[in-house]
Amino acid sequence: LLGRPVHASSFARQRGVDRLLDGDRVLAAADLEEALRDHGESGRGSDETVCRHGDYYASTCSVVLLPTERKLRVSFGAPCEQRCSEHGVLAPEGGAQAVSAAKNSSAER
Repeated sequence: LLGRPVHASSFARQRGVDRLLDGDRVLAAADLEEALRDHGESGRGSDETVCRHGDYYASTCSVVLLPTERKLRVSFGAPCEQRCSEHGVLAPEGGAQAVSAAKNSSAER
C-alpha cells in the first residue's frame, strides 16, 4: 500500500461500476448483483475491480437495497463466491400508517 495514492483503488472500482451500469435503463436487482461480482475485463479480481481481491483488502459481502419492496439482498462472503439471499424488512409498529405519519412529520420540520 505504500507509495500508492490513497483513493486510487476506489476511483478504479467506481469507473468499473460506471462502465457496467452505463446508460439510461431501469436496473433490476440482478443487474446490481452482477456488477458487484465483476472482476473487470481480465476476469481476475484485484484491488482495482468492483469485487475486490487484493493482498490487503477484499470484498467480504455485498448488499442491494430494494426500498419500495422493503427488502434487501445480501451476499455473506465475496459476491463472486456467494449468491445473494433475500431478506424482508419489517414495518415499524403501526405498519404503513406509522411510516406515512413519520414521513409527514419529518417533512414538516
